[in-house]
Amino acid sequence: EQEQRKQIDENATLNLKRVRRKPIEDWESEEAQSPYYITDFQETKTTWHPVGL
Repeated sequence: EQEQRKQIDENATLNLKRVRRKPIEDWESEEAQSPYYITDFQETKTTWHPVGL
């Protein structure tokens, strides 16, 4: 996991993306699967959300 984090940080510099990590224990939890989980990390002008049929 440390190597993956290092690689993510390094790759983020290639296109000037900001990388922030929100601590979470269980990525399969309901909280982690919610689109609202990324609310603190998104910009309004680039917000994307899935739309149901």
